[in-house]
Amino acid sequence: GGKKTLIKIDEQGATFRSYRDGSIQVLTAERSMEVQRQLGADIVLVFDECTPFKVAKSYTASSMRRSHRWARRSLRAFGEHDDGR
Repeated sequence: GGKKTLIKIDEQGATFRSYRDGSIQVLTAERSMEVQRQLGADIVLVFDECTPFKVAKSYTASSMRRSHRWARRSLRAFGEHDDGR
């Protein structure tokens, strides 16, 4: 099998290995907003963790709370660069 691509998910964001060059990348709520803006997205989504199907209820609850914090960070980052278009 290949190398594991997702390294970790924590308060900062998602750390993963690029499938293109193997470099380590960190995607944060703020970076997610920046990338979507650069792409010219008409609909922008907040940063969120999509939990695996079979995980403990406690993990799902923790993930949901983290996703809510990421959503606040996403909204703040979006607002800092919102030009009204």
